[in-house]
Amino acid sequence: MKSIFVADPDTEQRDNLIRYLVLNEFDAKGFGTVSELNDQLAHSTPDMLLLEVDFLDGDGFTVLKKVRSRYTFPCLFVTSRTSESDRILAFELGADDYIMKPCSLKELVLRIRTIFRHVYHESSHDSGIKSWSIATDVLSYDESSRYFYLNGNPISFTVSEHKLMDLFVKNPGVLFSRTDLLVRCFGYESESYERIIDTHIKNIRNKLGPFGSEWIETVRGYGYRFGG
Repeated sequence: MKSIFVADPDTEQRDNLIRYLVLNEFDAKGFGTVSELNDQLAHSTPDMLLLEVDFLDGDGFTVLKKVRSRYTFPCLFVTSRTSESDRILAFELGADDYIMKPCSLKELVLRIRTIFRHVYHESSHDSGIKSWSIATDVLSYDESSRYFYLNGNPISFTVSEHKLMDLFVKNPGVLFSRTDLLVRCFGYESESYERIIDTHIKNIRNKLGPFGSEWIETVRGYGYRFGG
């Protein structure tokens, strides 16, 4: 049974979500303050964290930044914050999804299950390692474990970043528009999310080192392609 921490200062919304998660066979625990969440994380970690932005004793963005410096479990914002700048900041800090309230609990659980399949269960039927090189850097993808490596060192991609990289390396040289990437990797079609693709690409390039902009090429006026 997968464990999920739900951090939200709104008692009613937090309890409703926890009940729904439990009904869907998750082990869910709730936290109403940043302090309570931090105390729990010092002793145990979940398989996933659902996080609001606004707390009386802190904010979710700071929490995520701290979590990402220590842990790799998926983090999703479930929040009343609706601005594009908040969504972009969340993804810049390493969020795996950003869901705005009010939201369908059924849809939320579907997204949670999709991320769990991607992180913990999904595997390729193929085996072996694919490698590409640019100058002195070598990027490798182990299809059996679904890990990426740069010069032999594992790369800690978020789930969202991994979805994009998985699509890129399976389609080298193929040009994708931002809309293509949104639909194929995340199921979104809204233009308001297109800037988030740019944020994910920026994060991916940073993790791919000095040749990041060559690994993921920009085609002005259209989108991106994998240049390995």
